[in-house]
Amino acid sequence: MKKRWLLAFIPLAAAYVVMPYIAGAFEIGSRRGPIIYSASYHRELFILGCESHRGYKPREGFHQSLYERAYFYGLDERPKSQKEREEIINGMIERGLPPSLIERVQAIHEELKTKAPNQALL
Repeated sequence: MKKRWLLAFIPLAAAYVVMPYIAGAFEIGSRRGPIIYSASYHRELFILGCESHRGYKPREGFHQSLYERAYFYGLDERPKSQKEREEIINGMIERGLPPSLIERVQAIHEELKTKAPNQALL
């Protein structure tokens, strides 16, 4: 019985370890990755897979700070609460980011206000 569990565990563990690299190679999901992975681990392997197979380094969009990471590949990112989004925008203003960037983020924030809480704009 132990051998059966071990034989089932090893392929699952291997798939878990290499999935961010595969996601980068085939451009599945985003560089931020799902919650089941550490953000830094996923980012590094995703970049490595994308650079080695696609020839470029993927960038994170400025709007992604308004969203929570997805639960798994293929699922939508969930919008953060209105209060959190407003805090992010205020932080951008305090840091002195370009007004055009702030206006675009504010436009996304306004659109998210009108959408249902679980709908993403991506």
